[in-house]
Amino acid sequence: MPQARNLIATAAPTRASAKLLTDTFDAVWASIGPTFAGRKSETDDARMALARSVLDFYRAGITEPEPLRRLCLRSMRLSQDFILH
Repeated sequence: MPQARNLIATAAPTRASAKLLTDTFDAVWASIGPTFAGRKSETDDARMALARSVLDFYRAGITEPEPLRRLCLRSMRLSQDFILH
């Protein structure tokens, strides 16, 4: 299992939360992933940053799918490390 998804899977307290978190990760990655095409090390870093973002927002109490997805996407777009155009 890739490192970012493993982080999410091991941190999720229940199966339902694991599904929410992985679905969120997958949806956001589908939006931003093409930005990193052909840049393996940056892709790995971005995937880990996204996994941490998903978990941070979830732990802060954002448990509804759409707000969680929007916040994670915004976080990745605003990240100083991963400015996406």
